[in-house]
Amino acid sequence: MSTLKKERSLLKKLIKRSAKSDDGKILLSEISYGLDNYYLKQLINHNLVYKDCHKQDDEGNEIIDSISISELGFHFKEWTNEERKIFWKKSILTPIGVSIATTVITLIVTWILTKQILK
Repeated sequence: MSTLKKERSLLKKLIKRSAKSDDGKILLSEISYGLDNYYLKQLINHNLVYKDCHKQDDEGNEIIDSISISELGFHFKEWTNEERKIFWKKSILTPIGVSIATTVITLIVTWILTKQILK
């Protein structure tokens, strides 16, 4: 799952705020622009944060007054670090290892062949 830097920054701030509250919920009034915040909407779409509904208006519509961090949101940093390690291993370290092994084998074969030819 890819996220923008501002989304990750907002998630980090929300996790800190939720740790300060007793029930782990963050009031929308504490967040700039509330639910109109683009980055908050993206976090909700990625299931890192979810909306809490405790009230209904006269027409029966839900009134969202707070948000909570999901389990995935709390462990998002761990997942991204693990994905980064896998990327480094697959895309960078493996090709370097193969290149070194190929070079060493080529040098050994060249050394053996030149030694045989010079005899």
